[in-house]
Amino acid sequence: MGRKVQFVQQISRVVVSCDPKKWNPTWIGVGAGTGGVAWGNRSELSRAAHVIGQALISKSSMSKYLLAWCSDLHFDFIQPHQRQRFLQSVAMSGANGIVITGDISTSRRIADNLGSIAGTGLPTYFVTGNHDYYAGNFATTDATTASVCRQFPNMTRLGRGEIIPLGERTALIGHSGWGDGRAGMGPMTPVRMNDSLLIADLRLDGAALFEKLAELGMASARYIERVALIAVQNADQVVVATHVPPFPEASRHEGVPGEPSHLPHFTNVAMGESLRKIARDWPRKKFLVICGHTHERFTWQADENLVVKVAGARYGDPAVEEILEF
Repeated sequence: MGRKVQFVQQISRVVVSCDPKKWNPTWIGVGAGTGGVAWGNRSELSRAAHVIGQALISKSSMSKYLLAWCSDLHFDFIQPHQRQRFLQSVAMSGANGIVITGDISTSRRIADNLGSIAGTGLPTYFVTGNHDYYAGNFATTDATTASVCRQFPNMTRLGRGEIIPLGERTALIGHSGWGDGRAGMGPMTPVRMNDSLLIADLRLDGAALFEKLAELGMASARYIERVALIAVQNADQVVVATHVPPFPEASRHEGVPGEPSHLPHFTNVAMGESLRKIARDWPRKKFLVICGHTHERFTWQADENLVVKVAGARYGDPAVEEILEF
């Protein structure tokens, strides 16, 4: 890898990438549009942050950026013509882009469904949810989503180091996350998700399953903490897209707090701990978490400068949760 960071004209997005294998920000990358990623070493981090700042400033001269937030679309529950009708409505909504916080489809259908979303022509940023791995495994599904993103330049899966400028001094980052098995009754819960039946990597028993869940949650928390520390250098607000609510208080069902037996699978405690630490370390910055998974619409103020929004959802009825304005 070359030491020089290349600066690209007409920045439409900026990507700052940590080494995906080591999760160590030794190498950083700055990308623009479909121009690819150029790499540099740790000493050039401040230069990359400057590029992000310049991209945010250039966005600030635009009108407000409108982002159509969707979650738990579950396209596997509807017919193709219903999917297309929904996507046409999104394309005509006036939004400048789309963000999806997981559970788009299933492993076998996700390529087709992501391709349909790409057909809107709008920049689309997404994270996967647990449902997206059903009838598959992590490696195969992740390879499929990566292939789709290579095929369609307007599709970006968050979680590989991306920092996306939105409007005036706002940045979007994200990671799929996972229910890490720590909330509520923790490993003592008798409840098991379909995940452990339908996702090959999670066909585990007892302690082995909860060790895996904790590993998934911790990996997402460490990732968000490291990327957010870069994003916050120039952004006044950081939007974090993930699938699972990061606090048990935000994880609700039918209008009431989640049952302790279900919370281990519906909360990413590790992510919440990282987000709270970042928010308290940067009290003058604002942090907005958008997520789904519970299908229960709810907003919770986790801290003075940290808000969590959970999307509502109904199987067979995909909808835009909110047009976010930046």
